[in-house]
Amino acid sequence: MTRAVFLDRDGTLNVDKNYLSDPAKLELFPGTGKALKRLQDAGFKLFIVTNQSGIGRGYYTLDDMHRVNERLLAELARDGVRIEKIYFSPEAPEEPSRGRKPSPQFLFDARDEFGLDLSRSYMVGDKLLDLEPATARRWSARRRTPCATLWSSIISRS
Repeated sequence: MTRAVFLDRDGTLNVDKNYLSDPAKLELFPGTGKALKRLQDAGFKLFIVTNQSGIGRGYYTLDDMHRVNERLLAELARDGVRIEKIYFSPEAPEEPSRGRKPSPQFLFDARDEFGLDLSRSYMVGDKLLDLEPATARRWSARRRTPCATLWSSIISRS
């Protein structure tokens, strides 16, 4: 079975711009593409798992989010990075949601769809909420604390 790295988007891969809806304002952290390429070359499949409550709150549309994601994927592709899939939750925090973090549902979906070994997979995020799916009792994946430090060390070696 395949290993994976699940990545938060805003604040982890790119600068958090508070409800980013304009692709022109996407700003990747320096070294992000090269760091992800190193993970990919080491045999990890890469996924993005992101809460996008700005959609549920009416700040921007689903199409806006898809345009930002398309730009993100294009920027990463310049470094040879392939993101297998972006899982997103458009609901506002108070709305019911199947996959909104801290739910591990999107991780289970990726496991089933891509044949992943979650016990050999990792999560990277800038907030504790981003890491909570990895602590689900049914998933014994490795959780690194603080993940920001792990991510920073990967980026600095790129």
